[in-house]
Amino acid sequence: MGTEARTVEDNVALERLHRDSIRYLKESISICVEELRKPEVESKTKVQWARCLAQQIAALMKISRMTASDTKDLASWLSEIKRKIPKKYVEKELFPDLP
Repeated sequence: MGTEARTVEDNVALERLHRDSIRYLKESISICVEELRKPEVESKTKVQWARCLAQQIAALMKISRMTASDTKDLASWLSEIKRKIPKKYVEKELFPDLP
């Protein structure tokens, strides 16, 4: 019985970790988008923010697949994020399934 209890506790801890990871990645993505929208940020720096954004979105997608997160909510959120990103930094590879 002790082993089962630990397994349940481990699963709960893992679920919490995944949930927190998704939350932090969403925050990080939002920060990247904010930086891309600032007119005072230099173009060279914006390219770095765009690369960071691509990495964060890829990580979010991987974690979301691992956790079987609600894909409709995630797609809706990413669609909203896509609308906020300046067009020249949006690549089809980042958002292949979104309109």
